Amino acid sequence: FFHFQTTFDLAKQEVTLQLKSEPLMIEFDRDASILAEWTIEKHLDEWTYQLKHGKSVHSRRRAAQNLKKFKRKNDKIKAARALEASLDNTKEFYWVRQSSAGSLGELKATKSAAVLIRNLRDKNSRVRTSSASALGNFKGKKVYRALAHTFEKDDSYYAAAAAVRSYSKVRGKAAMDLVDDALDRKSHYNRIRRAGIWALEEIDTDKAFDRVMKETAWGNPDESRSSAATALGRMGSGSNTTADRVDDARRRLIVLLDDPRFWVRIAAVKGLKALNDPKAIPALKKVVETGIVRRIVRTSRAAVNHLQKIKDSPSDKNLKKDITDLKRSTRELKTRIDQLEKAKK
Repeated sequence: FFHFQTTFDLAKQEVTLQLKSEPLMIEFDRDASILAEWTIEKHLDEWTYQLKHGKSVHSRRRAAQNLKKFKRKNDKIKAARALEASLDNTKEFYWVRQSSAGSLGELKATKSAAVLIRNLRDKNSRVRTSSASALGNFKGKKVYRALAHTFEKDDSYYAAAAAVRSYSKVRGKAAMDLVDDALDRKSHYNRIRRAGIWALEEIDTDKAFDRVMKETAWGNPDESRSSAATALGRMGSGSNTTADRVDDARRRLIVLLDDPRFWVRIAAVKGLKALNDPKAIPALKKVVETGIVRRIVRTSRAAVNHLQKIKDSPSDKNLKKDITDLKRSTRELKTRIDQLEKAKK
């Protein structure tokens, strides 16, 4: 073990160390004490070694986060095995295990799904939550059953929320029943209900859009109403949007600009910005001119500037249409591939 300390005072600075042999591991800023963002390039073997033998939690967590970059077939398998061992290690600190689960979700190695499913039963709710989130990148009946069971039985609302979000990603329209249950379930800060709104956005059907619209109504919890307002804007500009959907979203969000609740009003502003519809500019300008709350005025001004750029750039409209068409084609192609895979089974 060799410890070296130096001072960096230039934008670009090189340090050369004379060593007797190639090191197994190089740890930079082991305790994460430097107030800066930085990256370091290492070989796969170095990161896997650091994940297992790093001297601090920060060092091992950094290794887990960086292993998701190795996506070539053989490298991916080796990285996945190291991450699976880290996730299964119940003596490891939960930060490292969470990052290991997240990286497994990014790598999408087939056998990793079983490890993630197993860790849905871990004692630490944070590990269960991260495992549920990572399973949103895997498919298969075992994954579906495991996520549904976590949503229904887990006593952690974070884990249940992650499960319904992942379930909607992998099941699409078939997830509507589970999402309806999420919208009816009570939890701290309505986290599960808000996860259900995100799931509706992921499903993105006309039925899902109408359900999100209903969530903005007065009488529903403020947290879910504000989440629904921003989701409404994103769904109005998504790949499945129509002219009628854009109009409905814009009209509803403009009404919410006068809502009595602060968080609903600012969410409506963000929703109109996400909608990318210049027809909302007059309503937002009115907020800028007559608003009292500085944060809402500032956010509205930014939304006006964003929409004005779209209005002044005709080419952007064509580009937006091309992107929407491309997203729709990609979604249709994905559906066909899934159908072919089911036919083979």
